[in-house]
Amino acid sequence: MFFAYDEVNGTNFWNPETTARHIEHVSATVQGSTLDVRLAWKDKDGGVVLDETKRVLFGGETDVFWMDHDITLTASTAAIFAYPSGVNFPPYWHARDYGLFAANPFGRKAFDSKAPERVTKLAVGESVRVRFRLAVYAGQVSKARLDRDYASR
Repeated sequence: MFFAYDEVNGTNFWNPETTARHIEHVSATVQGSTLDVRLAWKDKDGGVVLDETKRVLFGGETDVFWMDHDITLTASTAAIFAYPSGVNFPPYWHARDYGLFAANPFGRKAFDSKAPERVTKLAVGESVRVRFRLAVYAGQVSKARLDRDYASR
């Protein structure tokens, strides 16, 4: 699983070849079915642009496995420019032929040119929180089951 965003303070975190960015592992702990991770989003000069705190809760049943992702991004040394996630629910989904399948709560304008442009600015120490769940089912699953599982999250 990979979480990134295109442009953060002029650094493209989606395509590292263009800006030499990297997301560095700071720490990770596991307790039961929960993984807690800290990551530092760094620009080409090694400066931290964002601090990411991620909690992944693993679970499932006989015919489904899921990972709940709870991500908090905190501005470290400068403001982040993106589309606000809260007002853009539901996120836009997109897929690419190289295997990408993504929920994008930020890029509404990129998918719909008629959508209003929105910018989110974070001052140093401010955060934005993103949550999503990935569920992998064994075999076909009914819409009723999906609706029930979604409602129970």
